[in-house]
Amino acid sequence: MAIPKCPHCAGTQFELQDETIVGAAFTLTVIRCASCGAPAGVLENQNVSQALTVQSEKISALHGLLSDLQQQVSVLVAATVKPPKAPREKKPAAPKLVAAKA
Repeated sequence: MAIPKCPHCAGTQFELQDETIVGAAFTLTVIRCASCGAPAGVLENQNVSQALTVQSEKISALHGLLSDLQQQVSVLVAATVKPPKAPREKKPAAPKLVAAKA
């Protein structure tokens, strides 16, 4: 197997160093030559898979909380909404009495 060598000085030992990139909201891990410091590669500082797993767990927790809240709101609505009143039955109108003329 080939031994990796620094493209600048042909050194064979490397180190990792976190670097802040100007204007970026994150840092990168740079693989640098231990002898001359020339960059040989760049790694993501944060494992994307791990970050997605954490976000997925947070979303699941929020989903559970929202389900609980929805159930509580349903109970409150059911307790405050009055059932509609049954329509009153109309009584038949009493016949009008007309006085007879004599």
